[in-house]
Amino acid sequence: SPGNTASDGGGIHSPFAEALASQMLVPNRPIEVTFREVRREVVERTNGDQVPWDSSSLLDTFNFATTQ
Repeated sequence: SPGNTASDGGGIHSPFAEALASQMLVPNRPIEVTFREVRREVVERTNGDQVPWDSSSLLDTFNFATTQ
């Protein structure tokens, strides 16, 4: 969140990177929902110490993964 430092975590990746990597695999979900789920997961993993924020000016729907 603004004014705070993100945690590197104890694993290979930061809590944010781990959450994003797993959440972006969920098919047919708009990016806004993906980032909301990433935020929820990071807050849970860090016991509320880290709260990711995002700002967007996207005009179209974007999904990281789609089903064929």
